[in-house]
Amino acid sequence: MAATPHVVLLFNLLQDVNILRPLAFLARREFGRKILFLVSDKFLERDKQKTWAREVALIAAAVDGTVHVYASELDAYAVLKGKSGVVVTASESHLPAHAETHNVLRVAPSSFLKVTLQHGYECVGFMHNRAHDAAHGRDIRFAADVVCGWCEPETLTALGYSERSKLVVTGPSAVLNAAFAGHRTPAGAGGLVCENLHSVRLKARADTNVIFLDLFSRFCRHYGGYGIDVNLRPHPGGQYVLKNAVDLPDNVVIQNQPIYSMDLTDFDYAISAPSSVLMDFVLAGVPAAVWQDPSGGMDVDNYAGLVEISSLPEWLSFARDAAMRPTVALSRQRAFLESRKIVIDPDEIYARFARLFANAAPVTTAALSSFRAGDEPESASERSALVVGAFEDVEALLGVLASAGYAADSEASAGEDLAARIEDGGFAVVACDADCGEVAAAALRAARVAGAALVCRFEAGMASALGDAPERAASLDLLLGAADLAIVLTADDKAFARFLGCDADIVVLESAPDDGAASVGEALDAAAASASERRRGAWPHAAPAGFAAGARPIGAV
Repeated sequence: MAATPHVVLLFNLLQDVNILRPLAFLARREFGRKILFLVSDKFLERDKQKTWAREVALIAAAVDGTVHVYASELDAYAVLKGKSGVVVTASESHLPAHAETHNVLRVAPSSFLKVTLQHGYECVGFMHNRAHDAAHGRDIRFAADVVCGWCEPETLTALGYSERSKLVVTGPSAVLNAAFAGHRTPAGAGGLVCENLHSVRLKARADTNVIFLDLFSRFCRHYGGYGIDVNLRPHPGGQYVLKNAVDLPDNVVIQNQPIYSMDLTDFDYAISAPSSVLMDFVLAGVPAAVWQDPSGGMDVDNYAGLVEISSLPEWLSFARDAAMRPTVALSRQRAFLESRKIVIDPDEIYARFARLFANAAPVTTAALSSFRAGDEPESASERSALVVGAFEDVEALLGVLASAGYAADSEASAGEDLAARIEDGGFAVVACDADCGEVAAAALRAARVAGAALVCRFEAGMASALGDAPERAASLDLLLGAADLAIVLTADDKAFARFLGCDADIVVLESAPDDGAASVGEALDAAAASASERRRGAWPHAAPAGFAAGARPIGAV
């Protein structure tokens, strides 16, 4: 019997989320494929604030995917064995920093097409600057069968001769994030300065970081004199100013949310040292300038054509011009994109990735109608809840919900179509016990699809029990990071919610549900309202103009 086609996405570096996210939605929309999220334990170690684990959980829930945490390539192989389809990674090469994904592709069954993406404009193995060459050399090798590049081959000057036959030009997958944009946080006024001070690009001289931070501080103080804030975005993987507790001016506003949750056109301009974030703004049609250190030690040749700035007067002049006459910078940016031969049309990028996935294994089905943007449960009630799971003390959770004025139904299991059940029944809240494993995962997916709030309940002693089982704790971290509300039945268990990195409202009840009925009711109502608001226009979003769900012709790559 043929193995079931799967799309497997490998997450190792934190910035992988931005690159792989739209492909999860594409795979679900076009093919209805089973989607597996393989997350390395190193990813979870790097994610100190649990921001990106929560994002993975949200994406997996939205596409009805399954998350697996792996500590070695053997763990990953155990998940892949007996399956087929396509395995995609956003950061893979023979270099030590990519070992967690490189080794998985090396052992993946031959029934999978193995794909590596160019994850940034300047990217190891695709396009280098001098610092990349010095640090890594030019003989970069991939374990992938296919490497997906942004540009035509002549532009990818670091792609080795042994790897060129693998190249498929798709364009940057992150362009498709706009098609699947979820809730977007208002960015505020002004421009955005981006720091990637951890990058090898800034190692040309020892004091480059000091020079940049001094210049940035003077830039901020200038605007601070007029009562104007300055936005700063740390690199998602580097987080230099936060990890090093850099003393920043009082008028600095940190913008640290995923870039796909920001509307970049809210900003007047962007300033950064050489970094792919500049390309995000160029593609969004926002004036962008590349910072060159005053000594000229950094290699910015790959950005030739964009506005280049070094000194404070140049920063101030660019910021003023970007706000008053942006057409000058935007004209240069259009010429830059044309000269680099980057595929930028969203329709074309979508089509190329769809063809690649279609040829990895037989197409199984058209896009699922339940993933149309804007679908709302017609009979949604504001005061109804569904309790999912077969844990022993279900009555305790039912009591909490009842005391808050919710009509609760406990007849549900992971085996049924929970999303349909929730939509048909009009449940505003889906509640589950945090320790009921696969049932809780099914509840999470169903809640996100149907637009209901997810409520997780914690019990005493769970934190200490999970302390002895780190792999299980990591999996629960991904699951519970997406909870809207955490109900803790004992005051001692606050630490457990923090241990899981649960970014949710937390209601603590000593023992009897009645003691906290008012606070529980308010939190439940707020969570349900928030879930309903996210669902309107939230992921997965309408397809960009030009391609209808289920209607795109699929041809050979």
